Amino acid sequence: MMSSVKVECVIKAGALIGEGPLWEESQQTLMFVDIAGQKIHRWRPTTNQSESVETEDFVSFVVPRVSGGYLAGMGRSIVAVEWSTQMMTSLVELDEDKPNNRLNDGKVDPRGRLLAGTMGREKRPAEVQRQQGSLFSVTSDLSVTKHLTQVTSPLITR
Repeated sequence: MMSSVKVECVIKAGALIGEGPLWEESQQTLMFVDIAGQKIHRWRPTTNQSESVETEDFVSFVVPRVSGGYLAGMGRSIVAVEWSTQMMTSLVELDEDKPNNRLNDGKVDPRGRLLAGTMGREKRPAEVQRQQGSLFSVTSDLSVTKHLTQVTSPLITR
């Protein structure tokens, strides 16, 4: 017998493409991005307070940094985000030889490396050039390793 699960919307952000949810335990906040809306959102359930930071390009993920602030994938760049000042500093660019690519997703692995993937930019929703993406790891000293090439996003159907 399956138990019923109640699902409810906790924040109505009006995101164009809302993705990459991350619960930040230390701050008791839910982080997520609006890729096409070019925003990083942070919501605190205890106060129902919502904040956002605008980005200059598609933003695909956000993760907290041990040193404070956040890392985000913006366009093809990994950027440092200082929330209080809304300052963004580009740290490293990926797929420099593929200007039509963008970062697609990223998370931190148990060893502390940021794993981030790229993909071709959409011409129209879900319509991209196949096998244009790569999978990278980025360490805290900004060393970049390319692990896979010719990757196609699994959600692309055309």
